[in-house]
Amino acid sequence: MTPGSPQNVRAKTENGEVTVTMPAGRYRVSTHTGDGDRRLGIPNDPSAQFRLDVSTSNGDITTKAA
Repeated sequence: MTPGSPQNVRAKTENGEVTVTMPAGRYRVSTHTGDGDRRLGIPNDPSAQFRLDVSTSNGDITTKAA
């Protein structure tokens, strides 16, 4: 998933890897995986305007900047 401009994004799957590439900006980042690795290339900024919420029950999560 790669949105064209900074915005709120929620990406969720029950089974499988999730990769999100975000445009430049600040994000409140929340991730959860029941069984998998997290590779977070976007820092969490608790005061950011936009939310990035990524979850999967079984799989890896990758977030990166465009």
